[in-house]
Amino acid sequence: MRIHYCYSVICYLLMRLFGRKKLTALLLVLCGVAAVTAVWVLDQVCAALAPPPPLVQDLSHFRRNRSLAHYLDNVQLLIEPSSTHCSGVEEVPLIAVVPTSPSRYDHRAVVRETWGKHQPTYFLLGIDGYHVDENLVTTYLEAKQYGDLIVYDFRDHYQNLTLKTALLLQWTLERCPQAKLLYKIDDDVFLNPWRLKEVLKDHEDAKLLGYKVSNVGLHRDEYNKC
Repeated sequence: MRIHYCYSVICYLLMRLFGRKKLTALLLVLCGVAAVTAVWVLDQVCAALAPPPPLVQDLSHFRRNRSLAHYLDNVQLLIEPSSTHCSGVEEVPLIAVVPTSPSRYDHRAVVRETWGKHQPTYFLLGIDGYHVDENLVTTYLEAKQYGDLIVYDFRDHYQNLTLKTALLLQWTLERCPQAKLLYKIDDDVFLNPWRLKEVLKDHEDAKLLGYKVSNVGLHRDEYNKC
């Protein structure tokens, strides 16, 4: 009763203030604003809860053949160092080869200024896009300046990581067979070269060093790149 009475009083006062027609128009405007606001809030909530749509991209150029050897035989080596730490020596304890991409120059610069000074290090990458000449000028100048780039003629893309890793192994076997160990490390990871030397000294006869990962399930989420 009290609520109904208060509602009646409010309506009476509004009618005296605005008149019946103006009050009706005002109530319609307020209802419209409330409806639009509710729809907007509902849209924002749904957008936040819904998963992102799958990326639309043309992957046909990744599906020429299921044979890795086919890809390796048809990928051209565009740039490589004129000489390496393996040139003219009988054995190299370890070389580091860093998978990177053309746009990550800053990451390579940090590696060169930190642990890369103390450890034979090379960077392996592909090219951006499909046109070699248009995208290779900056990379060529960097290679001439530092002499540590290995560039292959393939599209540098996440879907081509398997190919990049295989090319990394192939280049090392062909150009630096004297290396006792190969260290594959990302360009956003810091390496302690002094600790690495201690590990190698403690495992002189090791053929493979690393961590064993067991009992790990596969990622089935299409939005998870792992």
